[in-house]
Amino acid sequence: MKKTALILQILMVLILASASFAYANEDQTDALIKQVVKVVPKGAELIAREANDSSAFVAYTQGVKNYQFTLSGDMNPQIKDAKEFKYKGKKAFYFQPGMEDTGGLMIILSAEKSIVIIYSSGFSNDEEVNQKTMTQMADQMDLGSL
Repeated sequence: MKKTALILQILMVLILASASFAYANEDQTDALIKQVVKVVPKGAELIAREANDSSAFVAYTQGVKNYQFTLSGDMNPQIKDAKEFKYKGKKAFYFQPGMEDTGGLMIILSAEKSIVIIYSSGFSNDEEVNQKTMTQMADQMDLGSL
């Protein structure tokens, strides 16, 4: 009987712990969305929202323009040509992930967390995507709240 009670207690702790992790990840995603809506144009559609133990991801689209935001523990953009620079005293990287009209920005927020912003203008002739474009997006967010 004691053995069964112990097993049930362990099972309950595991269930509560997994629910807590899911809730914490949901909170992290909600915090990310709260900042992202400051960047994306009004009327942009949320097309993806994912979270797991170590990251949160959201993606928005409006017309041909696409916005992706990821919070994770990654500390390196894993892109050979990424340009390292300082953004408001923090280590950051600007990169172009393949397409000419697309820019990427990784900002190291802490020893355990970074944010990656990827933006595609959808070959919009009136907009050049560069490091300034990407940092202007980050400027609109309260990165300290993430």
